[in-house]
Amino acid sequence: MNSRTIIPVLCLCCWSVLAHAGEYRAEVKTKEILKATTTAAGQPIVYPRTDQPQVTASTVEIPSGGETGWHTHPVPLYAWVVAGTLTVEFEGGSRVEYREGDAIIEAVNTPQNGRNSGSTPVKLLIFSTGAVDVPNAVKTLVYEPGPASQGRQERQGVRQNPPEQKPAAPAEKKEDSTTIKLRYKEPIIE
Repeated sequence: MNSRTIIPVLCLCCWSVLAHAGEYRAEVKTKEILKATTTAAGQPIVYPRTDQPQVTASTVEIPSGGETGWHTHPVPLYAWVVAGTLTVEFEGGSRVEYREGDAIIEAVNTPQNGRNSGSTPVKLLIFSTGAVDVPNAVKTLVYEPGPASQGRQERQGVRQNPPEQKPAAPAEKKEDSTTIKLRYKEPIIE
């Protein structure tokens, strides 16, 4: 790891420690928004192991009635809701709602869809701790059991039938965030 990468990452990680240690002048106000050891889906927080770390900051805006589409995050991603209300649905049907001012520790490698069902645009400020050439988010399909004719509304990115079964392959090394990029070719957030 080179010093150009280490310094920004250390600054981000140490921000809350410095703020609580009273290192700022008296007129500077700090407020802890979130402190967590798990993601939105309850997974333990894990940092990527890579020789090419990369921190990315971006904004996302979802119009009223809009949604992200089903996707996964192959790298740790942290968001702050600047405006609006975001409902995140995970594969399996569980949902979490985030309002303006909330912080989010996104689920990693878990299919999810963010939806704005409010009347104002959802605006997010996002930071990710990933790796060079690994996208922050990738489109994915999810399996929803049962035929569409049972009253389920068919949604973009949702498969109504289970995937075809393939013969068992020999055991492979478990994937991590640096190898996921080989499976997906279409990043949706960079």
